[in-house]
Amino acid sequence: TVISTANGKFCCPPQIAAILFDKFKDLARKAKENCLSAPDTQLVSVSQGLTRREKQILGLMTNGLSNKEIAKALVIEVSTVKNHVHNILVKLEVHNRIQAVALLKREEQLNSIGTIDALRAGEAYC
Repeated sequence: TVISTANGKFCCPPQIAAILFDKFKDLARKAKENCLSAPDTQLVSVSQGLTRREKQILGLMTNGLSNKEIAKALVIEVSTVKNHVHNILVKLEVHNRIQAVALLKREEQLNSIGTIDALRAGEAYC
């Protein structure tokens, strides 16, 4: 492990890694509470309540596609995309597509925090 460390690799005993992951998990939990728990808002899945097509369009929005590009990709009219985007914004209670995408990305980040428990089961990281 001394040679690995000298070569720039990170080495951490399992006990230390467990402590670090616990601290990180606590910080992430607190951040989640601070970021998402508005006074009259419950933590629910962003896509809950969206139709299959709305979820599909929201996914394309996260890739930065315009309404015209989404319409072309899904072989539908631009006006249909606009209607779906409007419905998405209403259902997510946001004002624009940037906020909708940010909300989805934040949820994805918070969901990835659950993988920390899986990492804790591992051995030393060298």
